[in-house]
Amino acid sequence: MQNKNLVLLWTGKLVSALGDRMYAIAIAWWILEVTNSPTIMGLYLLSATLPMVLLGLVAGAVIDKSNLKNVLVIADVVRGVGIVLLGILFQFGNLSLLSVFAVTVVVSLSSAFFNPAVTSIIPHIVSKNKLGNANSLVQLVDGVAKVAGPFAGVAVVAGVGYSGAFYLNGVSFLLSAFFEVFIRYNHKKTVWATTSDKKLKTRRILTSDIKEGLVYVWGNEKLLHLLFYIFAAHFFVGAVSVMLPVMAKFVSNNNLNLLGILEAVLGAGFVVGALFLSRLHSDKFNADMLPKIFTILACCFIGIGSIAHFDHLPVWLFVPPVFMIGYCIVYASINWKTFIQTDTPKEKLGRVAAISSLVGDITLPVAFALYGFLFDRLNFAFLTILSGILLIVSVNLIGLKSRQRLASVIPLKAESGR
Repeated sequence: MQNKNLVLLWTGKLVSALGDRMYAIAIAWWILEVTNSPTIMGLYLLSATLPMVLLGLVAGAVIDKSNLKNVLVIADVVRGVGIVLLGILFQFGNLSLLSVFAVTVVVSLSSAFFNPAVTSIIPHIVSKNKLGNANSLVQLVDGVAKVAGPFAGVAVVAGVGYSGAFYLNGVSFLLSAFFEVFIRYNHKKTVWATTSDKKLKTRRILTSDIKEGLVYVWGNEKLLHLLFYIFAAHFFVGAVSVMLPVMAKFVSNNNLNLLGILEAVLGAGFVVGALFLSRLHSDKFNADMLPKIFTILACCFIGIGSIAHFDHLPVWLFVPPVFMIGYCIVYASINWKTFIQTDTPKEKLGRVAAISSLVGDITLPVAFALYGFLFDRLNFAFLTILSGILLIVSVNLIGLKSRQRLASVIPLKAESGR
């Protein structure tokens, strides 16, 4: 944390993440209060991720030719203004599901640029041997926000209402943009086009850059192999965002405080995982750990479903598996980000970060909508246990296919070397 630029990035993310968690609690409870429908909750989460997925490849190509600091600042300003607008609409009694969904789409589009830009800028402001530690500290922000944000969100909603949570989140994004303005790094200015047919030339360059990024990923066997794990696991990780509000609303008899506690426990898992990894040496970050991490994650799902099956068991028994879910998510995320930062040339990092986010996030909208629909119709315990079993099966099938592929490739290489 002696790196000034990293401190500015870290502080900005911390402020906005805290506001974001308060907002997440407020908006989730407002939607369930107004509609009483997990399906609508799932559709809201769909609107929060689908635009990010659709714009991911374009955003990655743009980021690689842009000033990363400007991308961060503009994205935070747009998100801040959008959330403040929701606060104004609620205060004057005009907040509707349509306006919430519209602003959520705009925020998601901004995040499509913001998230890969964070991953891309870190190697520019941190030395290579400190990347794992820097990623751990940045990831720690999400953990701290998940611990403090839910309690603050419940307190804010109880004290000043939904509008207070909306205003605080909007202002937090604007404060984040303020801190990011002072980040300094060496940026090579790129001229998109210099001909008279500027729009056509820019479009061709953009298309070519996207294709180049896809070709690079497709040709990197280890990266491609690990993307399959990310693709499968993210579907079930997406279920967590729907699961926690449903647990608090229906499993525990409409308990808003329990939602805050569960979100905080999830965040505690983030914090512990990030703190642990921030102290490791750079050679300890290994993306090959992902299959084991996702297997543990699956066991946590099975544990939650088993507890929910017995109505007489105390709700605090949910705490250990929810904590471990947070720990596993942050452990996987940090190892993954460190791998692509060390393995990818800086001039391609924005595209690779965007593609990896796309591969993972493309399953999230489907998971949000599907789990919202299923929780409306199926038993919570049964669905959660089934999800854990399916995740274990998916991880092992992917591993088996990968081992078979490697087994077929190695003999061919040996024969060609004779």
